[in-house]
Amino acid sequence: MRSSSSGCETSTVSSLHDEYLRRAAELLVQAAWTGSASNSFADFESRLYAAANEAVRRRLQAQLQEIADGHAAELRVDDIAYRQHEPGQVEYHTLVGKVEVRRWTYRRVGVRNSATIVPLELSTGIVHRATPALAYSVALGYAAGPMRHYEQQLKAAHRAPPPRATLERLATRIGGCAAQDTVKIEAQLRPSETMAKGAQAIAVSLDRTSVAMAEERPPNAPPNSRRRPRTEPYQRRKPHPIDVNWRMIYVGTVSLVDACGEVITTRKYHATPEEGAEEITPRMMADVVHWRSQRPLPVVVVQDGAAEMWNEIRDALRRVGVQRWTEVLDRFHADEHLAAALELIEPDQAQRRLRLEQWRQSLDESDGAANRICRWLDAQWRALSPGSRKWKDLGGHVTYLMNHGPQMKYSRFRRLALPIASGPVEGACKSLVACRAKRSGQRWKQDGLTAVLTLRALELSERFRPFWEIFEQRFCAQIAAA
Repeated sequence: MRSSSSGCETSTVSSLHDEYLRRAAELLVQAAWTGSASNSFADFESRLYAAANEAVRRRLQAQLQEIADGHAAELRVDDIAYRQHEPGQVEYHTLVGKVEVRRWTYRRVGVRNSATIVPLELSTGIVHRATPALAYSVALGYAAGPMRHYEQQLKAAHRAPPPRATLERLATRIGGCAAQDTVKIEAQLRPSETMAKGAQAIAVSLDRTSVAMAEERPPNAPPNSRRRPRTEPYQRRKPHPIDVNWRMIYVGTVSLVDACGEVITTRKYHATPEEGAEEITPRMMADVVHWRSQRPLPVVVVQDGAAEMWNEIRDALRRVGVQRWTEVLDRFHADEHLAAALELIEPDQAQRRLRLEQWRQSLDESDGAANRICRWLDAQWRALSPGSRKWKDLGGHVTYLMNHGPQMKYSRFRRLALPIASGPVEGACKSLVACRAKRSGQRWKQDGLTAVLTLRALELSERFRPFWEIFEQRFCAQIAAA
């Protein structure tokens, strides 16, 4: 009986919902056709979207005003007493245009000159004068690309976004707040993240890439590059002179790989030029520990030959109690050094190509191939005249390969179904940093770069939506009458 009653109630609610939507649709059609002289469907569609936007905007404005008018002179905000301080009328931004609301600011009772709060914003989850839906959309759009593209996309979708300057400020502020909360919220998210089926190993990688940073030029210092002289006068105050310098960004990835060494899922991290690798390695290790707590999978470190990167990852793994792991030199970098060494030894291109292919095949088939290749290259190097340019260049390649010989046992790694390429971190350098922060003409300041890469890393790590569900609570509070 209870189940039948519940089904009837659901059917009734659904019928009412459909009836309200039917009436609303009829009214929107009337509003769309009012004053229209065109009979084209395209014009009708555009007018219908505009009418719907305006109807939603007015309802949002009325709803916010009702909430603001319902607040008493004294309130308890998260169980702390506050009293009305100053009235004011404020513009808030939505996906369908701006709304104007009269509301009060409040101050804490018994505390002189305390900071003011706006209960209207805390009770509705407004984020930096943007409604929750717009704030979420802006954050996601900022992660994807420049705000001018986002603005164009919203307008193409018949929305009414705020001006681009407002969107830029809003995106930067949201990203900055997200950066402050990222470590804390990631710790809350990990327990709910289950290991993907088919995972056979955990691959960890660390790398670096560059980005153009706009930095203030020291007083009386000349520019560090040639500049085109400005011919137009400044309409506002002349900005402080800057230089554009390329700085290094750390990029780290933690991936689950299957029995074929293919990536199943990847968490991506970054550290801006003012930070260091120590900013992201603890977060990477937290993923390793979490996944190994579900199943003790083997850990493999796959990256290029930079000693700094290897030392950072080794120290980080030891700090979280991982005693054993496999180290793999990225196969592309190994082949790159082998090819460069052969160019210095073998002048015949056909012979170089043949020998390089033989080396690649032997590395795939024999665990001792790396040692044999290194010994042969070392003999060729010793036969050269010491101090010559070729002697120095070949010596660098030989030293690199000999230092990483134990990490080039690709035949063994394949038998263990371990990845032999640092594709996840190389791809992250492109997808996380290059595609967003290295567009033509872009240059960044620390705050803006941190904001955009924080949001983009969350999106590319498939964490954006669950992150936002926790993050948006930052802008909410419990409001009750005192």
